[in-house]
Amino acid sequence: MPTIHQLTQALKIRMSADDHAPRHFHVKGPGVDVMVGLADLQVLQGEFGRRDLASALSWAGQNRELLDGDGEASMSATDIVAVGQALPRIRSVTFHSGYEVAVTWDAATRDGQTDVVDLAR
Repeated sequence: MPTIHQLTQALKIRMSADDHAPRHFHVKGPGVDVMVGLADLQVLQGEFGRRDLASALSWAGQNRELLDGDGEASMSATDIVAVGQALPRIRSVTFHSGYEVAVTWDAATRDGQTDVVDLAR
């Protein structure tokens, strides 16, 4: 996750454009990982000192344009992001031998294919 601002010597503001909804940024440092929502600058997760919180929220309020991006790439709270190919679904798993199981796949490119998986590895 890229750092977009060095808030203090120890605290950084980080944000990833393709992070999950709702849109937010993180304030990270030693023992600190706070998630702040962009819509209302409310702490969504985590906690830290009032002085650091005030500093982070003040910076965020003054840099809304940077945090909001161009608007086109912004996610709403209900957006769904598809990344890569869908994972294959398992049709069945059966005991094979020792620590091995046979996995039979369902749908997509592995439809009907069976792989033996060694669980001891």
